Amino acid sequence: MSSSIEDKIRGLIYGLAVGDQIGGPIRMGLELSKALLDKNTFDEKSILRHYYSWWRLAGFDTGFVTQSVFLHMKHGNTNREAVQLVHEQTSHKTGGCNPMHRASPLALLKSASAQELADFATVEAKLTHYDPIAGECSKFVVLTCRYLLSGQSLSNALVSAYDSIDDLHLKAQLADVIYFDKSKPKLNQQLSNIGYSPDVLRATIYMLKTQTTFEGTMESAFAFAGAGNYCPVTVGAIAGIAYDYTKIQQKWLKRHHIIIDDLEEISQQFVDLWNQ
Repeated sequence: MSSSIEDKIRGLIYGLAVGDQIGGPIRMGLELSKALLDKNTFDEKSILRHYYSWWRLAGFDTGFVTQSVFLHMKHGNTNREAVQLVHEQTSHKTGGCNPMHRASPLALLKSASAQELADFATVEAKLTHYDPIAGECSKFVVLTCRYLLSGQSLSNALVSAYDSIDDLHLKAQLADVIYFDKSKPKLNQQLSNIGYSPDVLRATIYMLKTQTTFEGTMESAFAFAGAGNYCPVTVGAIAGIAYDYTKIQQKWLKRHHIIIDDLEEISQQFVDLWNQ
């Protein structure tokens, strides 16, 4: 395995941490990684157990929908019942960005094809978010990371992931940022820094398309996102794999000193997996 692939794998994990200024998404991403590495396959029940066990022990910053699903499970509902209940109780507003925040490590499941990863991302999102749009946006993030890992350029990886989208309305929402041209910088629709997954994805793509370095991309994302810090999480994972681990300065990781050993251990396990 080439060192560039190793640096991309580490870049995804560490980049996800860099983008996560609060701490929940990277921890959920690590729990997802553990579930994938346990069996070297996608097992939704195992993933759910990892998420729920972490939440019961020390979970935080999961977003309202995921938190509500786990609370219903704690009170005796099955996962499927809890997801449906939260969807109804929120007036069908379960299209938030937590799935796309946590799911990027799926791209590192070597045994899965791109089509399988697309299906896995959709199933994984449904563990907490009933609205299919959350799964569609999560799928985009996972596939972009996989296409980058396979050697595509950032621009081509984004287009390849865009071509995989099934929701025609979402495709229309993303078209202006996917085909953004710096010579004609006006967007059809203004960017938003709220946590609805299509808005987070639009902002993510825009940051990636308008910057040319890891540092510049992250600074742009943080400046845009504000306290909500929605798009930097996905920007970090994708930019980390696009520019690779060697471009991530240690200053970006200071707030994650508590989990730095976990980041390294998980990264190394994925590297070993790809070395086999």
